Order: sequence, then C-alpha cells, then structure tokens
Amino acid sequence: MKHCGTHPIRTERLTLRRYAVDDSEEMFRWGSDDQVTHFLPWPTYTSVDGVRAVLTEWEAQYNSDTFYEWAIIPDEENAVMGGIGVVRFDEEANTMEVGYVLSRECWGKGYATEALKAVLNYLFTNVGPDCITAKHDTENVNSGRVMQKVGMRYLKTCEKYAETNLGLRDMTIYEITRTNAE
Repeated sequence: MKHCGTHPIRTERLTLRRYAVDDSEEMFRWGSDDQVTHFLPWPTYTSVDGVRAVLTEWEAQYNSDTFYEWAIIPDEENAVMGGIGVVRFDEEANTMEVGYVLSRECWGKGYATEALKAVLNYLFTNVGPDCITAKHDTENVNSGRVMQKVGMRYLKTCEKYAETNLGLRDMTIYEITRTNAE
C-alpha cells in the first residue's frame, strides 16, 4: 500500500474533510445520542471535553500517512453530521477495513452510501489495497444495505465477533476487491 493519509474529498452533496478540534460541539451533538452509538465500538460521548480530547488526538494523528478519518458534512446541513474512516489495515494481507457513523437527522438520505463510495474510491485509487471490508451488527441491517449499495459483497457472519455498546455482538462482514470496484 502507498499510504497518503486523509485528504479532502468532494462528492455531489458532501464534503469529507479532516476533523478539527473546533468540530467538538457538532460531533458531541450526535456522538452523545444513544441511538446513533447503539451499535458502535466506542462509548457514547458524555461531554464536549471528551470529544475535544479525541479530536485533539486525531489532529496529531493527521501527521501520519496511515491515518484516515473524515468528517462528513452534507451541503444542506453545513455542519459535521458524521464520520467515516479506516478502522484497521493489514499491510501483509494488503487489506483495509472502514467504518462510518451518521447523525439521526441524516439517516435515510443516502449520505452514508455517498460517503462510503467516495472513500472506497479514494482508498483504491490512492492507497491501493487489494480488498476493503466493513462490518455491521447483524441487527443493524440498514448499515448492511449501505455496503450492498456500493457494491460490497457478503463475506460471512461471525458470532460474538466484536464489542459494541451492547456488549459482544454477532457481526456481518462485507468486502469489495479492487477488481470488483473497477
């Protein structure tokens, strides 16, 4: 892989850019919503200071070419309404895994699909993994639909695979290869 870090991406209706500490209050607004963080591996935020600490750490990590984390800003909202990024990668296997989250106000508008499609394209074009995966809690079928809409294919379901705010959960894993993405 040829790592290049997080650079801005523009889609038809979205701006994907690096987070800034100034985004703390906007991120807290949806990151403190139990319905938004229900299936996520990170805890629901309880303070703006907690979000500020995360974003301060991320700002430092943006100096690394191996850090990929974008704020999702829909044009009609003009505010940070979610995020998408690489949650892990394996140099030896030449694979990456992505994850995403959106505020409730943005559910059902196609923003997750648009952001995921753009990030997959960015990663395949600029970084060059052979395969990119994503996973969702088996009960979070809407997230699976997003993966299907961008051309990801069902790989497998694993029991008690990942820790979320609900505990150890069953996960469905999707993948897309560079060949299938073209």
